[in-house]
Amino acid sequence: MKVEEVIFKKLEAGKAKDFSTLFSLYLTDSRLTKFNDLPPYRRLEGQEVLVNEELTFSSISDFNYKISDLKVSLFEAFAIATFIIEYEGVIIDDYTFEGKKLSVKARATYVLKKEKDNWLIVHEHLSRLS
Repeated sequence: MKVEEVIFKKLEAGKAKDFSTLFSLYLTDSRLTKFNDLPPYRRLEGQEVLVNEELTFSSISDFNYKISDLKVSLFEAFAIATFIIEYEGVIIDDYTFEGKKLSVKARATYVLKKEKDNWLIVHEHLSRLS
């Protein structure tokens, strides 16, 4: 699977709340890291990244996204993908069951590592654009 396909597969798995597929796209040890554009605004590490992914996608309904300016640079066993992502949905508050519209445009950088024949996400960094 190409790097671009991993990125789209990740977003489609999150949209479908298919967490088994979503988690299969990540390196699942302590080397996995993420800086997110949604709370918490600190570095997440290892299993914490996967828990955060599940909580985020579980909380967002009607998730849609658009990717633009995607560039992938390959370095033998590593790849860096940079792009602009626009995503939207409705965040559901578990306590009040009220929804709040979410609309974000962000810069994204993904670092992937080749493991056998698969590209796995080892780091994500998203930062909002104003």
